[in-house]
Amino acid sequence: MKTVQYQGWNCQIVFERGKNDRLAIQLKTELGTLITQATLDLSYVPLQVDEVLVKDFDENEGLLASLVEAEVVEPTEMTIREGKDVLHVCRLLDFEDVIASLE
Repeated sequence: MKTVQYQGWNCQIVFERGKNDRLAIQLKTELGTLITQATLDLSYVPLQVDEVLVKDFDENEGLLASLVEAEVVEPTEMTIREGKDVLHVCRLLDFEDVIASLE
């Protein structure tokens, strides 16, 4: 399982399926305590199967940089505005491995 440093926490990167069967990323402690939900699942936003919407605002500032540095995601040039916030469309690296881990 990959780990990432985020806001002073050593976090495990946990992949799950969201409500719309899209991939979701959570950061948790070694004991399983949720640190943050790294992605949002907005059903009205069209995404490729290997893409996620990464939060990088307010309490999640710096999250995108942490996930990129840990080689979990690669940002595309697309962003989505949700109210006053901007979500980054990112491509999951090692997509096939992520899918296999969920089966």
